[in-house]
Amino acid sequence: MITFLLTTVAPWLFRTLAGAPSAISAYLTSQQNTQLATTQAELAAITATNQARAQWLTAIGPMIVTCTAGELVVIYFGSIILDSMFHFGWQIAKLPAPWDGYAWVILGSFFLTSPIMALTSNFVRGK
Repeated sequence: MITFLLTTVAPWLFRTLAGAPSAISAYLTSQQNTQLATTQAELAAITATNQARAQWLTAIGPMIVTCTAGELVVIYFGSIILDSMFHFGWQIAKLPAPWDGYAWVILGSFFLTSPIMALTSNFVRGK
């Protein structure tokens, strides 16, 4: 029985398993190459997105619009607060229907979004 195993089964087993390491190595290499290509594509997409964000965040146009709209609303609400506290008698009129809601949105974005935009801008730039 042992002779049969050593003379018949063992050589067959060694011949069969001899190609296994190269097949496993080829499979693992192909999986590694696929994963590497996927990771490189994702990294390229993230880099392109971050570059576009950095260009948008450093553009002067959005900053001018944000500052202008925000400053006008701050002046408007500041004058209302000063008039109500010190009774200057300015009698500032209420904004018309759609603009009163817009003013609160602009004011909120000016004081809430501007600091967040600065933080994300620094994060995108890597500072």
